[in-house]
Amino acid sequence: MVRNVLGAFLLATVLLTDVPATAQTATPTVPPICCQVEDVRTSQMDNPIDVKIHGGYLYVANAFQARIEVFPVGSSVPVTHFSAPGMNSPFGMALDGMGHLYVTDKGASRIWKFRLPSGTLVDSISNGSQPVTGNLAYVTGIWANNAGTTLFVAEESDNVTNGQVRIFSQSGTYTALAEVTFPPQAGLISPAAVWGDDQGALYVTDAWNDTIYRYSGGDFSNGTDLGLGGYFFEPRFITADWTGKFYVTDQGAERYAVFNPDWSFDRFCDVHPVLGGGQVQGIVVDLDGRIYLGDNYDDRIVVHAPCSNFVAVTPTPPVYLGTAPPGPEEAFLYPSPVRGTTANVSFRMASQGQVQVRVWNAIGELVKEVSGDRPAGVQTLPLDLAGVANGVHFFSVTLQYLSGEKQRLPPGKFLILR
Repeated sequence: MVRNVLGAFLLATVLLTDVPATAQTATPTVPPICCQVEDVRTSQMDNPIDVKIHGGYLYVANAFQARIEVFPVGSSVPVTHFSAPGMNSPFGMALDGMGHLYVTDKGASRIWKFRLPSGTLVDSISNGSQPVTGNLAYVTGIWANNAGTTLFVAEESDNVTNGQVRIFSQSGTYTALAEVTFPPQAGLISPAAVWGDDQGALYVTDAWNDTIYRYSGGDFSNGTDLGLGGYFFEPRFITADWTGKFYVTDQGAERYAVFNPDWSFDRFCDVHPVLGGGQVQGIVVDLDGRIYLGDNYDDRIVVHAPCSNFVAVTPTPPVYLGTAPPGPEEAFLYPSPVRGTTANVSFRMASQGQVQVRVWNAIGELVKEVSGDRPAGVQTLPLDLAGVANGVHFFSVTLQYLSGEKQRLPPGKFLILR
């Protein structure tokens, strides 16, 4: 049931004259400060699909080369690549918080797990080697939790039966994987990609129904249609920037759509307004707001410059350097961005007691928790952040005094950028 390129083009051509009113009225004039092509990368590209950024490098699923190309984020030339014996057609990719890259292989009906930045093969999931119910096939999008213990894998329709999303939960090694089949969503036909936001919700694009379903609260029995069908002709991959905006590629319309954090429409951007659009697939946004697109029809990675109103994450001096101690209702984490493996949290104790610091990643998973006894006055608690992934994180500080009083300080946000 997945439409071919010609079918998608013909359908888009017909529907462009009869787009639902919601899409027509919502489409604004695209500001000239957005959607501007900054770079086109074609070196070694042969059917590039998904793209991901980790540790200053851009990883590209290069399908027809059956390998993962590695670019420095600011370079048009790849520096290396890696693969695995039997890799056929890498498609979707996901990162966990432990430095692992997961790759779906649409051609080999397999899921690969690599360690970054070395590209060392760690494990794989395939038919026959794990307790996979039925036939693992047409695997496309994938999402991993921070610990890498849960994988959500999209299987597109095979033109006979509807697709599905499978949930793999890990216990020990992947040879001990237990599989839970994603309950069928009424109307879900061809899931193309899965993505999780910082509120714990999971999003699934339906390339056939031209919409997106959202599952929240850990309940995957029934998703909510976001009602975005009027905006798409074949939605594929989803990502978000650190400000909370969502980006969804639209293969059928040769563009991507940008939505605000509440999923209200922002704008459309063509893949390449000058050279023409392509069959856009993967999408990722770096901390400066640059948008990287995998165009598998034209064998290129297209980079869009940040919108001029995008507030980039840039290195800034620590808020607290010992000269401006925190007040009674404040806590500082420094340095930010964290470029090494350690940071410090500074706070003020009203009297002797215990402090607890918790750190969450952008999708709401607890990645660090430390505590310690401290006397009255301005105090510091060191944090060992080795193994915690790059990106935006949040921290909270709770003070428990010997008197029994508990004080929760306002939460803060910081960046790990190694």
